[in-house]
Amino acid sequence: MKENASVVCPACGETTIARKYRVNDDFLSAQYRLRCALCGADLGEIDAPETAASANASTARLAALLGGETLTNVTIDPGDGFRRGCRNCKHFIAHPFKAVCAISGDETDPMAECAKFAFREEKK
Repeated sequence: MKENASVVCPACGETTIARKYRVNDDFLSAQYRLRCALCGADLGEIDAPETAASANASTARLAALLGGETLTNVTIDPGDGFRRGCRNCKHFIAHPFKAVCAISGDETDPMAECAKFAFREEKK
């Protein structure tokens, strides 16, 4: 049985939800069981988590959905324009009511870009 599964409680006979609770108070080795949300009767152990074989089967189903190709070594490249918004510029002045460019003195959008952009030095 899984957590939050709808079951008929053998103790009270009502349709209820199986809630997870901690059996012991030891912080190092937690053991969990299921109990009735209405009367608190013990419903048994939680089903074992997904095994490696079923995880591989899930991956195979996903690959079939994508046309048979499997993705390996996926890298995310943000590109050249990453972090080039005004909020990351050294000329950006943040204020709770107004965001201002220190060069022009005009109000600016933190997500905007301009030709005078310069990366702000990281504080250490």
